Amino acid sequence: MCCAIFGFTIGAADAIIYGFMSHIKAQFLILIHSLETFLDRTQILLNKDGYEIDLEKYKNPKKLPNGLCLVEKLPGQAQKYADYCISDIIQHHQEILDLADGCEHTFSWLLLVQFAGSCLLICMQLYQLSIFPVLSIPFCTMSCYLFLMSTQIVLFCWHGNEVKLISDEIADVAFHSNWLVTELKTQKSILLMITRSIRPVRLTAGKFIFLSLESFMSLMKGSGSYFMFLKKMNQEE
Repeated sequence: MCCAIFGFTIGAADAIIYGFMSHIKAQFLILIHSLETFLDRTQILLNKDGYEIDLEKYKNPKKLPNGLCLVEKLPGQAQKYADYCISDIIQHHQEILDLADGCEHTFSWLLLVQFAGSCLLICMQLYQLSIFPVLSIPFCTMSCYLFLMSTQIVLFCWHGNEVKLISDEIADVAFHSNWLVTELKTQKSILLMITRSIRPVRLTAGKFIFLSLESFMSLMKGSGSYFMFLKKMNQEE
């Protein structure tokens, strides 16, 4: 019963960390959608306040015979609402970065202990599996435990990898948005956002290991190396 309660407690604690990572990823997806549709939001705000300005022609610039595009600036009132939408997007982006920094500060060293302990446990489990006969009860129980430990680590790495990949798309999405139709002040704000987004959000384990699928593969390779070392020592004895 104690082991079961301990297992559920560990699972609940891990689920909190997974939840924060999933939430960061979801917020980045919302941010990407906001960047892609900020002109639509501007149109809605204009219509809500009674302005009959059609922004459809600003979404698709007119192409010239020489291959360039003719970009028209938004009219004055539309610029005001577009600037409001962009400011809201930039503030949202900063809050996501603050959330990611908070998660990094709170869980970084905990994840380092988790990674180091898991590497040692996986190594020991592989060593015990090499001793017990296949299909025996100890072999089956150790196999289940090894699977659970590997699943715990791969979920950390998978969620961290997803956060990195989705945050890496922000700069590209912002660059391909319709920012050219806005005024210079708004363009500078978007440029600063693009510059910040060039460096993707990376969650780490104690500032030593990035949470990514590459790190998981390195962990498994390291555990396999320790296993071969222990097995060789056992054979020599």
